[in-house]
Amino acid sequence: MTKGNPMKLILAFAIPVLLGNVFQQFYMMADTMMVGRILGVNALAAMGASTSLANLIIGFASGIAMGSSIMIAQYYGAKDEEGMRHACAGCVRFCILSTIVMTIVALLIKRPSLKLLQTPDSIIDMADGYLFILYGGLCITMLYNMFASMLRAIGDSKTPLYFLIIASISNVILDYLFIAIFSWGIAGAGIATVIAQMLSVVLCFLYIKRRYPIFIIKKKDFHVEKAIYHRQISMGISMGLMNSIVSLGTVILQSAVNSLGESVIAAQTAARKIVDVYAAIDQYCDCGYYLCITKFRRCTISAHT
Repeated sequence: MTKGNPMKLILAFAIPVLLGNVFQQFYMMADTMMVGRILGVNALAAMGASTSLANLIIGFASGIAMGSSIMIAQYYGAKDEEGMRHACAGCVRFCILSTIVMTIVALLIKRPSLKLLQTPDSIIDMADGYLFILYGGLCITMLYNMFASMLRAIGDSKTPLYFLIIASISNVILDYLFIAIFSWGIAGAGIATVIAQMLSVVLCFLYIKRRYPIFIIKKKDFHVEKAIYHRQISMGISMGLMNSIVSLGTVILQSAVNSLGESVIAAQTAARKIVDVYAAIDQYCDCGYYLCITKFRRCTISAHT
């Protein structure tokens, strides 16, 4: 991203990221439609009551992976292979440690959080079970975002899009299988999501191992300077907060919606899925532009120092 027209480079990088997120919102709409049509109002309400909390944690985890990968782009742009391996090792370590902490905390507070948000007693057990599955699969979500961020860090934003499309289609198929045929209820939707994400993780890992051996890190690469860790933690937390700030507002709003009963929660959930498509476009235009500019500027600086 240090050679050529900056605007064309930014657009070529950001558009696949944008399309991936919009595509993900469409399959989530299909997910919601199946739950509502097959399982009914209460199941849809349970999904809606828990989704805002799940998005808050998942958004923060995704931001950590995105932010901590920025230094990979810096070293790659400066053609510093050793520094890039250290940055990869730091990214892996930070993502693993943060995932462990977030998973433990999320599982401990999921039930109290649902009660705090005034989730009706008739759906709180379903919502709690759905969150348990999503939080339990947080490590898989983080792995996908980490691998995808590594690929994007070296300018490849198309490959994560292709794998996301495959995973999204698989998710819809598994949703129908688990919900309509196996009758696993709302838990089936959560399990389908985790399995589909696991598929994308496997595809990313195999692709990176075959196409980009530069990412294959060894034990010695984990001897990372504290300065690198500090910068990755700072960038990761900053991006995590930026990613989850919208979800935080949704969580606050969800408390008011939950007090109105199951039917209103279900209606708001259905409508929100449509709104999320437009919100994704706006959010990722800003986020993608910021991330591209940051990488381009810092890669350019690193390449000339």
